Amino acid sequence: RVIAAAPNRKGEYASTLGSTKVQVKVNGDWMPAVPLLSYKTQVNALLPFGLTGPTIELQVENDGVQSVPIVVNVREATPGIFTTDASGIGQAAVLNYDQQGVYTSTNSTQRPVKVGGYISVYATGCGDLTPRPTMNSIVDANTVIPSTAAPVAVSFDKELTVVADWAGSVPGMVSGLCQINVKVPPIVNPRSKVPINLEINGHKSAPETFVSISN
Repeated sequence: RVIAAAPNRKGEYASTLGSTKVQVKVNGDWMPAVPLLSYKTQVNALLPFGLTGPTIELQVENDGVQSVPIVVNVREATPGIFTTDASGIGQAAVLNYDQQGVYTSTNSTQRPVKVGGYISVYATGCGDLTPRPTMNSIVDANTVIPSTAAPVAVSFDKELTVVADWAGSVPGMVSGLCQINVKVPPIVNPRSKVPINLEINGHKSAPETFVSISN
């Protein structure tokens, strides 16, 4: 069965999900990650901010039994756009706004954003944030909303790249979720499946995501 994490009344997530823990070794010491979902052989977790590579060790514990540590690569950012079917491929998780910044709809082939309008793209792996949030807490809307430490570039149709107007955490959500706000530029061929990609510190998201755009 799927076990999904939920914050307590203080908006904090526990370092244990059911009987599952995730740890990473930093400067010789093991420190907890935040497990967000556990399902059969899969565990999703939020890793601490500010990890430095090129590699770290990672270990999973379940019912008191620890896995053999594995080595994983680490870099400043590894952006990945969420998609509506949670596969990481296809229709990007995007909200549409008009030219005045008023929300209109969720982006889809039936509800495209117009050229000149704005979109909010939802992603993960956007790197460090400023100010750096508490890893195990939801983002408080009544405080300064953390923004990405590095600029985020958004590519449309693999040929037109613009810098995002703003990118950072989402109030009320776990700090690993990133929102990228950008104005849709004039593109050569507006259509229902325009490729959209992110780039942070030279690292690009997967190319198989798209957004729907109309004139």
